[in-house]
Amino acid sequence: FDIMSIYKDKKGNLWIGTYYGGFGVLNPKTEKYTTYTNNSDSSNSVSSSIVWTFFEDTLSHLMYIGTRGGGLNIFDLQTNKFIGVEKIRKSEFSISSNNILSILRDKSGVIWVGTETSGLSKHNTQRKKFNLIKPSQLHDKPISSDNVFAFYEDNLKGMWVGTRGAGLHFIDKKTYKVTTYQTKAGDINSYNTITSFVKDPRGFFWIGTDGNGFFKFLPEKNEFEHFTYNANDKNSVTNDAITALYLDDNLQLWIGTYGGGLNKFNYETKQFKSFPIHPLNFMRNVVWCIYQDTKGIIWVGTNGRGLMKVDPKTEKIEFFEKNRKI
Repeated sequence: FDIMSIYKDKKGNLWIGTYYGGFGVLNPKTEKYTTYTNNSDSSNSVSSSIVWTFFEDTLSHLMYIGTRGGGLNIFDLQTNKFIGVEKIRKSEFSISSNNILSILRDKSGVIWVGTETSGLSKHNTQRKKFNLIKPSQLHDKPISSDNVFAFYEDNLKGMWVGTRGAGLHFIDKKTYKVTTYQTKAGDINSYNTITSFVKDPRGFFWIGTDGNGFFKFLPEKNEFEHFTYNANDKNSVTNDAITALYLDDNLQLWIGTYGGGLNKFNYETKQFKSFPIHPLNFMRNVVWCIYQDTKGIIWVGTNGRGLMKVDPKTEKIEFFEKNRKI
């Protein structure tokens, strides 16, 4: 089965989103795994079998669950009950799409929701209303892509938004002025099709793209360093279609690809290490998500092989496929 997302809540439980299997919650201490599937006959079920993303609001004890086709689900962590679903409706305060790619609660309490086809929505949790980020709200220029894949909140100024098609944007939350970082069409160093990005504590971003490898980006100087697949160099990323990025506790960058499995990259030494999922099957040699647990183990969501476990110290790998106990 396909694992699309892995998320750790405040209590240490792992929330695992799947493609056509709903989602599950794993308690690492008890090893209990609870499954939540779509059931049209029950109000207490997830609204779609495809779960893409999670975000926990620790102040209100709610888990926001982003689905494909089923909108935004809201799950009460104290009662273990679904308390609401936000879907498109005929209202100017409706969420903009039922396909949710990314979710983030900012420091002011606003929930930001990135969608696959309809841009960016802001959710006022007090008024229980959504606002679509429209060009008229932005003093400089709008976010010119309907696919919002990733967020990062800058503690000092505002929000970084990664899009698939229009590059990277920085939104000043006070003025709503948008600074856009993108390349011209046809540029060989294009980073416009962003699928993931992470902030490195050393002061820069890592940006993964759909088809053009990944980049190191230093915003202050607008400088980019480009890393791509090279068939003649074994010390390169194994595929240019980047699906996930994760920076571990030792500042090793883990890179998920579509067709090239999993990669580990040490920026200081510029060394790559590859971990194939299905070496002989391109369509199954796919990583969807990456996460490191408190013991330092790397967990990887794959396309067809369930969860992949990687011990960074020994580099031993293990697969946990359907019906196998974790």
